Parts: sequence; structure tokens; C-alpha cells
Amino acid sequence: MGLSVQRVNDGLTYIASMVVTGIGVTTVSEKVAIGGFLIGAITAWRAWVHRRRIEQAETQRNELIAQILQRSQGALSDAERNALRLAGGRDDETNH
Repeated sequence: MGLSVQRVNDGLTYIASMVVTGIGVTTVSEKVAIGGFLIGAITAWRAWVHRRRIEQAETQRNELIAQILQRSQGALSDAERNALRLAGGRDDETNH
């Protein structure tokens, strides 16, 4: 009892006709309100996607910085390693 292409097309046609009929009988202020709602919803979705991409990029950047810092730990002198630890960098004794 799968959906055939014809049934999907019929459903889309029915929904489209309902939307067109519904918009046709609304007042101008209701149309403006619907338009504003749609623009707001699209803007919110795009902002959420952008924020998610920024968070992923920040995570990747932090991982890369951690790798670079870990690789450079051997090249640091004891004084530089202590200065880095005091400045809030990675502490070798706690490993976090």
C-alpha cells in the first residue's frame, strides 16, 4: 500500500489549491502578516543553520589549535612551558 506518484501529485495539488484559495479570501493585512511570518521563519532557520556552522568551525579550530600546541610542547623550554601553564594554557599534570 505504497504511495504512488499520482497520489502524491494529487495531495500536492490539493494543498496548493487550499493555500491559493485561502490567500485569495484573506484581507491585505492578513496577507502582510502571513508574509512577515514566513520571512521571520526563514530568517530564524537561516540563523540557526549559520550558528550551527559557526559552532562546528569553532570546534574544528580549537581542535587544530590543541594539536599544534601539543606538537609544540616538546619544542618549548621549561620557562616557556611554565609561562604557558600560568597563562591558562594546557597543564601537563592534569591532562585536560
